[in-house]
Amino acid sequence: TVDLAPGADRTVVFENAVADLDPGLYGVTVSAGEATLDGVVTVEGSPALGIEVTETNDPVTAGEELTVDLAVENTGEEGTVTVDLDSSLGSNATQVTVDAGETTEVTLAVGTDAGDSGEHELTATAGDATETVTATVEAESDSSLLGPLVVGLSVLVLALAAGLGYYYRQRRQPRGRHRF
Repeated sequence: TVDLAPGADRTVVFENAVADLDPGLYGVTVSAGEATLDGVVTVEGSPALGIEVTETNDPVTAGEELTVDLAVENTGEEGTVTVDLDSSLGSNATQVTVDAGETTEVTLAVGTDAGDSGEHELTATAGDATETVTATVEAESDSSLLGPLVVGLSVLVLALAAGLGYYYRQRRQPRGRHRF
């Protein structure tokens, strides 16, 4: 009940007045003295979500992107939801519309840096649904010495091969006679 003086006006907001109603259209009547106003209120349903991590590219090498494939299931009404991926590596989010009774596939990614090696928890969220998985970021290999090492080993192998070839040619020649 709202009391109102003659000639005055006032806006009244009804919050949670339809919280227990199923989605649909409902007739409403507002009365003020002898005046009445009829209208329709639309009660919208909300999605009931589940989320599952279906795949990751774990393990990754530091500096690579870590991707997470997610399945977002809606057992409620159609709705648009934000899907978040949070971790110590960073976060990413996207909005998706999921039809009632359907599942939508989403891929989110976070970048990694040189100092990120180790185990990291990643938490995927859609509405009230969450799932946490652990992913591994491996340290970058130090390939700065690899090039010179390969060249050095190649030169050594060639030198040994040449030396062995010379040694065997010398052993096959009769002593005292030299070929020119």
